[in-house]
Amino acid sequence: LFPEWNVTTKDALLRRLYKEQVEFRISVEMNITVDNAPVIRFTQNSPCLEAFRKVLCWFNFPRCSTSNVSMPLCRTACSNYYQSCKYEKIGAEYDACKDEVVKTKGLFESGLTGATDVLLDQCFLEDGTGDCCTGSSALSLLSAMLGALLAAHLW
Repeated sequence: LFPEWNVTTKDALLRRLYKEQVEFRISVEMNITVDNAPVIRFTQNSPCLEAFRKVLCWFNFPRCSTSNVSMPLCRTACSNYYQSCKYEKIGAEYDACKDEVVKTKGLFESGLTGATDVLLDQCFLEDGTGDCCTGSSALSLLSAMLGALLAAHLW
């Protein structure tokens, strides 16, 4: 259908969009005025930048199960992003990482919902050892993830 669309092309696009989004967010954070006082998340916060990069990669390049089926994004990846980027936690879990929020609002509150919009709590490698919780959603859509991260409620 799209012969030039492959892993290398997708990776290059993701790298470019990541860079653009980080630069945009930092410029927003540095533009503090009387009328505009954005929450500082990315500026001088390398753990947040790393969590953002990992979530984008895992979301767009999901790990596959032994049945060759894309695995959902891990709840720990969701929580780590929100924790690293200093979002407020109410209760035991970040709202955007709760099952009911993912089901009704989509991953990262993207607005895109579906039967596979779940967060994985734990999985194991083929030999039954270790935790392989570094996968992603079967319906991973680059535009949905970036659109959600651009939304005002996430920034």
